[in-house]
Amino acid sequence: MLTDEELHNLPSDPVEAFIQYERLLWKYTQLEIEQSPNGWYWERRYVQSLIIFEQTHELRLLFRFYDMPRDDSAFKIYFHDFRDYIQNETLRLRLEKAKAAKSGIVTVLSLNPSHKEKVRFHIEKIRSLLESVDIPERKRESLFKKLNAFAADVDQNLTKLDALMSLMLEVSSTAGKVADNLKPVRDLLDPLFNWLGKAKEENEALPSPERKPQIEGPRKQLPAPEQDGSDPIDL
Repeated sequence: MLTDEELHNLPSDPVEAFIQYERLLWKYTQLEIEQSPNGWYWERRYVQSLIIFEQTHELRLLFRFYDMPRDDSAFKIYFHDFRDYIQNETLRLRLEKAKAAKSGIVTVLSLNPSHKEKVRFHIEKIRSLLESVDIPERKRESLFKKLNAFAADVDQNLTKLDALMSLMLEVSSTAGKVADNLKPVRDLLDPLFNWLGKAKEENEALPSPERKPQIEGPRKQLPAPEQDGSDPIDL
């Protein structure tokens, strides 16, 4: 589980801290499960730790999961729902944070040709999934509209991320059976968004080109007056 130092280094913002805490906690939980795959001890501890963290910060995100089943067969279903909810909720929180941080300013990226090719490859995989996934046609059309808008942005010199963020928000805010069916789409969107976020950070980290100091050429000077032996004229 998390060390005191890792807890101390969590962001001061409760929502950002929850997102980071859950990511670290799940990573460590998976390692423990690999060592002892039998039973549900580590999964239960993961849920309990998240609920304690959420209650301590009064976030009211997990109240529907406060009543944890004791029976293992019931807990298996409960935990599946819990993990799906956590993945959707943390994605929604991240997107809302990113949207708030932008303050209405459109986020754009300058992608090189190889980056654009990689993004287009992911777009086509998402498009293929949306064509085959079992969801209402109205939802499919809405998601395709946002995906096509993002695909069009990728073809521009500067790639806007607004359409992608809108697509991810709609996918992550979907509930019930439709949310389960859209999980493969979400599993493709999440790493794509993370990769583009890193690309944006790299763009911003590049130093702006410095202006080279202009070398001043020799000044033009008027030729000195010829000396003819006459006295200067006083005006």
